[in-house]
Amino acid sequence: MEKRFERVTLGELRQGRRGKHAELITRILEELASLPDGEALKVPLSEVKEISVAKLRSAVTRATFSRGLKIATYSDDANFYLWKRTRKTAPFERNVSRAQE
Repeated sequence: MEKRFERVTLGELRQGRRGKHAELITRILEELASLPDGEALKVPLSEVKEISVAKLRSAVTRATFSRGLKIATYSDDANFYLWKRTRKTAPFERNVSRAQE
């Protein structure tokens, strides 16, 4: 039987998601790694016009979850903020109670 497709070892495969905003998320994660406890990263939304706040939050959450990092986020009209979740930062996190359905 003739081989029609190339074969590769599983070790050669890149395991992980690389979305269209991978560069931005990588930069955010690099800065988050060196962020002191009690400080937040402030990402100006004017600099990430190509992505909505919801999609940015989702992409950052996916990336941090896959790396085992716990973060919290907040946004206003002009900026997106994120920080590492620790005991020290707990008082600054919103407690959102969801209505019972």
